[in-house]
Amino acid sequence: MLKTKLYIQEMIVLNKQILTKMFVGKMAQVGGTVNKFTNFIIGIAVLFFVAAALVPEAQTAGNSLNASGLPLGTLFVSGGVVFILIAVALLNAAIKGPGK
Repeated sequence: MLKTKLYIQEMIVLNKQILTKMFVGKMAQVGGTVNKFTNFIIGIAVLFFVAAALVPEAQTAGNSLNASGLPLGTLFVSGGVVFILIAVALLNAAIKGPGK
């Protein structure tokens, strides 16, 4: 009975050592990934809030620029190339993900 009890205690100690070696540093990696993901989500939210605040002002300015008769003023209207490029850049930033 004593040998069995000692054997079980030795196995428990051995298992703890093996698990410690296997998972050392893994929790830090998981924490780092969660931190990157959280920063990414906050960054995307701020990016879209800023875009939502600036786009109407920029569209109004683009329409005024187009109405003034300035050459290439049509690039800055609501459906112009500049706003399409901004939308593509925002989508690209959202798709890339954290740390890329």
